[in-house]
Amino acid sequence: MDENLKDQDVLLVKGKDSDELKVVVGIDKNGDPKTVAPKQENNPDFLIIDKNGNALENFMSNFVRQCKEPTRFEFFKAPVDKIQEIVEKLQEAFQKPDQPANQAIINMHKVEPEANAQKPSGYAIDENRIDWNQLERLSVTRETLKHTKS
Repeated sequence: MDENLKDQDVLLVKGKDSDELKVVVGIDKNGDPKTVAPKQENNPDFLIIDKNGNALENFMSNFVRQCKEPTRFEFFKAPVDKIQEIVEKLQEAFQKPDQPANQAIINMHKVEPEANAQKPSGYAIDENRIDWNQLERLSVTRETLKHTKS
């Protein structure tokens, strides 16, 4: 298995009126997810999410803002190298979602758009993600930045 695949997920979507999961490949002109069947032959079209990056957060923030009715859909994520296995497990769980074991599977892969949408801080850089110790080794501190005019 390619080591890079371990750090990648794909975003799955299920309509509220359907138990069929599909892989998100984008957003259409109406703000709805563009989807394809979760099959390896469609892999080049998948929206790939790098676990080490901030792609999911950015995508969900944009999706919530652009989508007219985000509650019409439920989103799920799965490792790209296990897509078919996870889709099968989720679709089985959707048949009896009230069973605790099935609910656990559903919750394990569910993505909440509101939970992943960041509130804008007013700054281009989130200071909680700054390695201040590393910057201090370069003689840059919070204080010096606060007193520097932009």
